[in-house]
Amino acid sequence: KQFETFVTLVILANSVYTTYQANYEMRTLGDIPDSDVYMETMFMTIFSLEILAKLCLHRAWFFVNHDMSWNLFDFILVT
Repeated sequence: KQFETFVTLVILANSVYTTYQANYEMRTLGDIPDSDVYMETMFMTIFSLEILAKLCLHRAWFFVNHDMSWNLFDFILVT
């Protein structure tokens, strides 16, 4: 349960950052925030580790369990 809560909070943080990033780019006519590379790398690392942890834990069951649709969606987004 704590893992799911953490991942949900990271998704929310990513959404907030994406909104900030879009507003920044609109204000500066396409420039990106200085923190962009760091933030995007951090989010991608966390999401990749989430998928890796789930794959290590569930193995093939990851693709055929009752959360199969969400798992495939996550897998496609991250990869």
